[in-house]
Amino acid sequence: MVRAGGRKGHAALMASLGVDPLPLLRRHGLPPEASDSEDALLPLRALVNLMEDSAAAAGCPDFGLRLAASQDIHVLGPLAAAMRHSDTAGEALKTAARYLFVQSPALSLTVIEPSSLVPGAVELRLGLTMPNLSSCRQVMDQCLGDLHRILLFLVRRNYGLLGVGLPHKPTADLSCYTRFFSAPIYPEHEHGGLHVTPATLSASVAEANKSLREIALSYLSQHYADPSLTVAARVGRALRATLGSTRGSKSAIADLLFVHPRTLQRKLALEGIKFEEIRDEVRQQTALRLLRDTRMPLTQVAGVLGLSEQSVLTRSCLRWFGQTPSAIRNSKTRQ
Repeated sequence: MVRAGGRKGHAALMASLGVDPLPLLRRHGLPPEASDSEDALLPLRALVNLMEDSAAAAGCPDFGLRLAASQDIHVLGPLAAAMRHSDTAGEALKTAARYLFVQSPALSLTVIEPSSLVPGAVELRLGLTMPNLSSCRQVMDQCLGDLHRILLFLVRRNYGLLGVGLPHKPTADLSCYTRFFSAPIYPEHEHGGLHVTPATLSASVAEANKSLREIALSYLSQHYADPSLTVAARVGRALRATLGSTRGSKSAIADLLFVHPRTLQRKLALEGIKFEEIRDEVRQQTALRLLRDTRMPLTQVAGVLGLSEQSVLTRSCLRWFGQTPSAIRNSKTRQ
């Protein structure tokens, strides 16, 4: 299986090429609405065949590269948050190598030093492992293109690409690949991968945030793999972990869970709950714990809860508990 996010932009690209994608989707048993859900899983074999047939139907041999050109780091779903907040590109790539199974168990990324193809380079080897898989040239082109664009996003001018290994005969004229990657292309190589300068791995990631990275990694390791966890539970845990730093904003939590805020609201509605209700409950529980178990100043408590000022904390406590924060702290009664 593979996350539907990898198909993002497919319909728009087909339309731009003058081809209706629906007949192809039906042929391969893929629902048209699947890519609307970031967490939807699709059969990888069907997606691989869809990509090959799409290129043929549109007469577009560089279809995979064109699709990659319309995508960005967001195609990696929850993994993207951990990568974009890494200290260096090398750290981001190690994270990707560890958690790429979230995208699809068939995909792999291996950092190999030194490269056996390009002297003085480091190989970022992409693998697609699936028994009896037919041609997957378009998907491999797309994956290489996505990785290239992700590295450009992460380290920008510090990204040094020295060569690209294609594990197949080029589907399009070699000049298409050269224009896309702006680097030498090595077709029909043993492995698919990008060959980059060692300095690329040590380059700092723009806008890295250590705290958000730790939260994203915790989310990946503890929650994402659990299909029984409801969206409401995921939101609650994310809020508890980030309330002070994100002020409990819906957009910040949606970004952390890697969904659009409207998508998050829609999923919560299906579970019969609103984001604001979850946030209010988390704030209430957190406030009670901090007021009873700590001597944290009330202004600081308000900040931890993501409230604008102490007066808002007072009004909230009166609504939640019928008491002021000071009364709760000084009371020996346990609710």
